[in-house]
Amino acid sequence: MRTDIYTVYKATSPKGKCYVGITSYSLENRINGHVKASKRNDKRFCRFQNAIKKYKETISWEVLELCSSKEEALFLEKYYVKYYDS
Repeated sequence: MRTDIYTVYKATSPKGKCYVGITSYSLENRINGHVKASKRNDKRFCRFQNAIKKYKETISWEVLELCSSKEEALFLEKYYVKYYDS
């Protein structure tokens, strides 16, 4: 279910590589979306999809920030991408 709250999240593989993203849906719904995309080879997330296929249940997901606007979420997403070098 979509909300007016944006979530900045991080997914980390067992090898320590991470992906940072944002969503206006619940984190659970976004995870399911990534898993479905990995099955249909969505080119936008190719490396991340491969990690999902390889590690499936061992990827750790965490909420980094909750934001009240998309602009704030996009700003923080860029910040965390640099911070985690993802």
